[in-house]
Amino acid sequence: MAAQLENKRLRRATATWLYLKWQIELKCKAWGDDPSHENHALQLMGTEGATEVNEMNIDRLVFAFAGTFILVSLLLSQFHSAYWLWMTAFVGANMLQASLTGFCPLAMILKKAGKVPGCAFN
Repeated sequence: MAAQLENKRLRRATATWLYLKWQIELKCKAWGDDPSHENHALQLMGTEGATEVNEMNIDRLVFAFAGTFILVSLLLSQFHSAYWLWMTAFVGANMLQASLTGFCPLAMILKKAGKVPGCAFN
């Protein structure tokens, strides 16, 4: 049973990897780029200026910041006061307006702090 589950996970991971590789090749053809370029995957992820692959770009930092605030406000609403849910609503509204307008105050602050920009908040 465990071996069947492991085989299923391996097949799923392989299929996901092949799909991502196919997507990168399609984007390369559309952009006229060479998919064998060493930084091409970093460019597609919006981290072409990163010194390391693990360095977080602005997009990932904004998502991490928003997720942290949502989780903290949910915990505070359960253990302190239900009014902390307003903070969750504020974060959600700010994420919605950032997706519609492209304006994100946190992204501007992080850019001024010298973080690598991603694709979403250029």
